[in-house]
Amino acid sequence: MKITLEEYTNPSNLGRYAGICYGREGNNEKRLAHIIGVGHLSVLRFGSAVFRIEGISRVCLAQLTRSKHLDYLVRSSRYCDESDALNLLPDAFDSLPFKLQSLVQTSLENSDNIYKQLREAGVSKQDARYILPQAQETELFVCGNYQAWKDFIKLRSSASAQIEVREVALAIEKELQQIAPIIFGEAQ
Repeated sequence: MKITLEEYTNPSNLGRYAGICYGREGNNEKRLAHIIGVGHLSVLRFGSAVFRIEGISRVCLAQLTRSKHLDYLVRSSRYCDESDALNLLPDAFDSLPFKLQSLVQTSLENSDNIYKQLREAGVSKQDARYILPQAQETELFVCGNYQAWKDFIKLRSSASAQIEVREVALAIEKELQQIAPIIFGEAQ
């Protein structure tokens, strides 16, 4: 998995924007800290960050896209040929008995082979993709305002979250802590 911060709004601008609510100009960072402290989080919707996420499974993608208020541009298996796509499995599969690991591997290989045969037979990518496993690797860009990112991190970084999406949430949180510690806290 690879998470890349593509672009973001300077958080000090949010304090300046919030000044209109109070009819004041001045210390933008202090104002932003105050606003966050009193829970006036709507100002966070005026800042945003865009991330590129690579090397996640479609299972993880399904979890990501359940997050409200984030926007996604995802590699399309409808338009892209997925003949050489990797399959990603959670670490839990490493401890399975050999026989079960072999069944999983065979199933993934069968799906990949059927997809290739369907494509060679002239079946469109959009129809052949129905056979692809959820373990298939994908990539995307995801954009959200700072309030949406706070919500996403709160939900998806919890110990009860699916491991792969939790790793994504924690990596995004670490990046956001670097650029906006006043909003996301100091990086640990």
